[in-house]
Amino acid sequence: MGLKNIHENKMVHRDFHTGNILLSINYGYENEGNSVTDIYISDLGLCGEANNIDKTKIYGVMPFVAPEVLKGKPYTQAADIYSLGMIMYYVATGRQPFRNCAHDNILALNICNGIRPEINEQEIPKFYIDLMKKCWDTNPNNRPSVTEILDLFEN
Repeated sequence: MGLKNIHENKMVHRDFHTGNILLSINYGYENEGNSVTDIYISDLGLCGEANNIDKTKIYGVMPFVAPEVLKGKPYTQAADIYSLGMIMYYVATGRQPFRNCAHDNILALNICNGIRPEINEQEIPKFYIDLMKKCWDTNPNNRPSVTEILDLFEN
């Protein structure tokens, strides 16, 4: 997984959202269907060493920015995991998080106060919801690492 490579190199992406994920699709013959062969993370322009990040600026697409970053804390690998949780929401629902809200100071305040996208528990497996909510945890120390997430999917 690309995020694992970024984090293993002691770096953070800082702008991880659905628009920065690229899919390589293998177009099959008639009646064989298409399949995703590779997934890539793009826009590494803001990617940097976790301990050498500009702490004064907020980057990213509002719904994918971790609450601690919106409060002025530095980007960390845990902030990337928060973004991954929002990407998981999109994958599960086909909807962008907070799609019906203006991406403004009110949304930032709501995110900081623990507001998260609504989940229809009928359409998403409980295991997936639980993991997504762990990634969204307001406390970055409670979020799983990318390695822990991959281990869950492999087991």
